Amino acid sequence: MDNMNMGMMILFLAGLLFAAIGVFMLLRKNKLKKVCTARTDGTVTDCTRHVSRKRKGGTKVTYNSTFTYSVNGVEYVKSVNRRYSEGERVTVHYDPSDPNRHYPDKLGIFGELFFIAFGALFMILPILVHFGVIGLTIKK
Repeated sequence: MDNMNMGMMILFLAGLLFAAIGVFMLLRKNKLKKVCTARTDGTVTDCTRHVSRKRKGGTKVTYNSTFTYSVNGVEYVKSVNRRYSEGERVTVHYDPSDPNRHYPDKLGIFGELFFIAFGALFMILPILVHFGVIGLTIKK
C-alpha cells in the first residue's frame, strides 16, 4: 500500500472513530433524557470561569456552574460545564429511581453533532479522492 492510500485509510478510520464517539455521546444523552422523567427546581450556587492558554497563543475560556436541587428532602449538589448566572433558577430533570442521575434544562447536542459532522467529513474525503471526484497529487 502506498503512502497516499495509507493516509486516506488513516483519515477514513479517524473519521469513523470521530463519528462513532459522536453517536455514542448522542445515544447516551438520549438515554439520560428517557430515564430522567421527573423535574424539580434547582438553584445555581456558583459559576467559575476558567482561563487557559493555548499552545499556539490565545486563550480558552470555559465555565463550570454548580447548582443544588432537592428530591424528597435530600439535597444534591452537582456541576456542569456550562455558563449560568449565580442565583439563576434551573429546571433539573432527574431519574426518580436515582436522583443522582440528572441533567439541567439546557441539554444541547452541539458537541455530539460536531463529532458526527467532522467524522463524516473525514470519512467522505478519502472516498471522494479514491473515486477521482477530488483530485489529489503528492509531489515527491
